[in-house]
Amino acid sequence: MGLLRAVATAALFVGPLSWLRRSSKLSAGWHPLLLLCAWALTVFIAGLSGHLVVGVVTIVATSVAILVRELLLDRANVVATLREPALLVFAVSVLLLTVLLHGQLFTHYDNFSHWALVVSVMLDDNAFPAPADDVVGFTTYPLGGAGLPYLANLLLGRAEWVSMLAHSTFIVSCALPLTCATGRRWAAGLALYAVAVVALLTHVTSPASLLVDALVAGLGGALLTLVLLHRTEILLQPWPLAVVGATLVTVKSSGVFFVAIVLVLSVLLLRRSWARSDRRWRSGAAWATTLAAPWVLWWLWGRHVQATFPAADESKHSVSVSRFEAVLGAKTGADLRSILGDFLGKVLLDGWLWLLLSALLLAGALAVRSGSIEARDHRRVLFVMLTTALLWEVSLALMYLLSMPLGEALKLAGFRRYQGTIHLVIMVVLLALVATWWASTPRLATGQVAVAALVMAIPLTLTSPRGVVYLPDQHLRVALQSALAGVVVTPQDRVCLLQEGTDGGYRTWMTRFILNHQDVRPIVVKPDATRLPKRLGACEVTILLDPRPHTLDLARLAGVPVSAQTELPMVITP
Repeated sequence: MGLLRAVATAALFVGPLSWLRRSSKLSAGWHPLLLLCAWALTVFIAGLSGHLVVGVVTIVATSVAILVRELLLDRANVVATLREPALLVFAVSVLLLTVLLHGQLFTHYDNFSHWALVVSVMLDDNAFPAPADDVVGFTTYPLGGAGLPYLANLLLGRAEWVSMLAHSTFIVSCALPLTCATGRRWAAGLALYAVAVVALLTHVTSPASLLVDALVAGLGGALLTLVLLHRTEILLQPWPLAVVGATLVTVKSSGVFFVAIVLVLSVLLLRRSWARSDRRWRSGAAWATTLAAPWVLWWLWGRHVQATFPAADESKHSVSVSRFEAVLGAKTGADLRSILGDFLGKVLLDGWLWLLLSALLLAGALAVRSGSIEARDHRRVLFVMLTTALLWEVSLALMYLLSMPLGEALKLAGFRRYQGTIHLVIMVVLLALVATWWASTPRLATGQVAVAALVMAIPLTLTSPRGVVYLPDQHLRVALQSALAGVVVTPQDRVCLLQEGTDGGYRTWMTRFILNHQDVRPIVVKPDATRLPKRLGACEVTILLDPRPHTLDLARLAGVPVSAQTELPMVITP
């Protein structure tokens, strides 16, 4: 049954990809990304309307209808699509990810606190989270990144590794255009693609996760690549900008940053090209729709949040003036100076950022020298990426000042992950520029190959092949999952974790995720305690996590049948 589901799901790609091969101005390497964006948007829009399953039915029905139409109209094109080299690379990549991720469970804190949690709630309710789903705390976070994991679980069967596979496949598709960008130099395209994939999957997260930072980077890099290096195709057919841009703003709030930059670049592009357009009004309508689509969806999401969670503006990390005022008001002048000083120091010492920008300068110079691109186009790419990097750092600084609570801001919490996003965006554009140079240079001299290898070596430093092959340790997750098997809680129940110390809430959120239950509280036994805490009397379910002999002695005094050989965690309250 699992194999049949997999084959049926794979068949859903064939019709739309065949149609894209026939109608899109972009190369085949872009088509899986455009299709996955369209599917993610369909699920997101269905979620806004309150009918997630309708979105899935729409995707399946439309894909089947397109396949039937393509087979009737042009069967040879369908066969050619199945033989398309870029799509074969994509299929092999998905197969490798399947082998890698099969059977994996989530272990990252942020998966338990939000990213995997919302997928679980959507699968339980077949709807976006509602006020009754009090286990979801970050109600203002857009849910576009949860669309494909939700879709995959309904099509392939509910399993955490299926969510990981869908998410990682989406990320991989952002790098797939590199396989076509080198023209007939397929080996070079595959090398660039491999570097990009491993970096996207490991630089800020791992494949066994639903964190969206890498996806934002992949989509942001693809969007900038479209408007900087595929200007001719985009002028003729602007809708790919709408599809990728709209998806980006629904994945994470920071996606608005890249969409805003592309909006400015698109307007500048149109201003220079409008007078030469032979189909001005038709083109104008297409471009108006393209530029408006992301912002319409962003507005609709805001309306949905306000209607569903009226108090969401006061929640942590929400984007609202009142929240900004409250967070900023909690910081003194000394706090602000400390945060900004530490932040500036980290940015200035970020070797990856400066290496990538230097590589971008070098790669562009080589492309100009070989005639691959014009000097003004290189200056445009370099200026846009430098400006993007600068504005990104400014936006990060403002986030720490206005949005992040004092304790987290003083530690610059999440800096490596947030900074890693701009690393990956620059990397995607850099590798696309290298691919453009390789594709249009008839013969590469030894020196040019050496310089190209050097340029590629810089983004290669972002990769962590070990991070792909060696996935996180799942021992605690498996043990807790096993201990809680069969435990049923009602919304009124209190679940308590008897543990040896604080852990930043990791096991608390893990338990909330497993039970899909909000009221989970950690309780620590003091070293000099003579009995278990009285607070346990108010707990309907207690889970023993503390392996210290002193705690086990107290548990035995309370009538719990435990010993030094007892496997923990253990549910000690019926």
